[in-house]
Amino acid sequence: MKKILLFITLAMSTLFFNACSPGYVASEPTALVVVRPPSPSRNHIWRDGDWQYNRRQRVYVQKQGYWTAPRRNRSYHPGHWNASPRGHSWKKGGWR
Repeated sequence: MKKILLFITLAMSTLFFNACSPGYVASEPTALVVVRPPSPSRNHIWRDGDWQYNRRQRVYVQKQGYWTAPRRNRSYHPGHWNASPRGHSWKKGGWR
């Protein structure tokens, strides 16, 4: 019984950590050119679209950018591509 419980725990841990890990591709995908719509106000900032990894197809899909109000005492850092021996992966942007 303990062996089965240990096996199930190990299997679930592996699935959980694989779901959280970034996807890797051989090269960065080509970004689509996006035309920005007019800003809702002078205070809004443009957030470029991020990339989301599709695990079934093993590709990154570009998400559309949008205007957003700035957050108080924070600055937005855009996402970027990381290169490693495993391939390229996307590091999502965010407020810091």
